[in-house]
Amino acid sequence: MINFMQSGPQSSLLSLLILINCHRFCFTPDVLRFLFDLEMDFFNQERAGKAPVIAVFTKFDDFITQVFDIDLDNDENRTAAEQKLAELQAPLFKCKFPPRAGVYLEDMHNDGAHQEQVKQLIEKTAGSLNNLALELLFVSIQQNNLEL
Repeated sequence: MINFMQSGPQSSLLSLLILINCHRFCFTPDVLRFLFDLEMDFFNQERAGKAPVIAVFTKFDDFITQVFDIDLDNDENRTAAEQKLAELQAPLFKCKFPPRAGVYLEDMHNDGAHQEQVKQLIEKTAGSLNNLALELLFVSIQQNNLEL
């Protein structure tokens, strides 16, 4: 991924597509191991191009079970997991070139559960773009894709 991002786009069309896109860097949160040195290196290196990087924290439902406390109810356990993940990801967002946004995904194996999360990912992606015109173009393309 670093090599692709360092080399930059090879054509003006590809350059435009990269500008209205973003890179999604996926993490599987784990209490015992959160960030590898390679991941920290990636976010401390300047990358070619202007495509933002979104941190996608997958399997958040599994992370909730990792920090589960039997004395707490479901909402309190979720809040505790969100706080613990915020604590673990803090160094990531303090890097020289941190992700522009982060999103948690959970229960992706359930048909109905993922639509709201995909919507949130699209919103975070649109919000991470630097240019209002590009943001509007991205939203328009996403709406057209949804209608297909």
